[in-house]
Amino acid sequence: MVTARMKVAPLSAFLFDDPIATARRLITELRGDADVLIALTHIGLSQDRKLAEAVEGIDLIIGGHSHNALSAPVYMNRIPIVQTGSHANLYGEVVLKIENGNVSLESAALCALQGTVK
Repeated sequence: MVTARMKVAPLSAFLFDDPIATARRLITELRGDADVLIALTHIGLSQDRKLAEAVEGIDLIIGGHSHNALSAPVYMNRIPIVQTGSHANLYGEVVLKIENGNVSLESAALCALQGTVK
């Protein structure tokens, strides 16, 4: 099956599969073998929101590209989305709770080397 591909820049030789179609396919393949499914993306916050709206079965989205430093997770379709900004200035700590097969976000923090960002 050939999926739609996106060219990211006019001069780029890189092609990427559609993130929503790819996530749907991978979730179907992985869900039976995984307790937690985390989408590690680099498509930007607006596209992470679209991914969360369109795809069931993702437990957490750790996103990048748009350089958003989110001091609290953004929720779309009950899926938490976290991002830590750019250039390794910040890092994130996320704690997930798994209980009776259900995954929930227990805590999330945006941190700098000196401590938590308020």
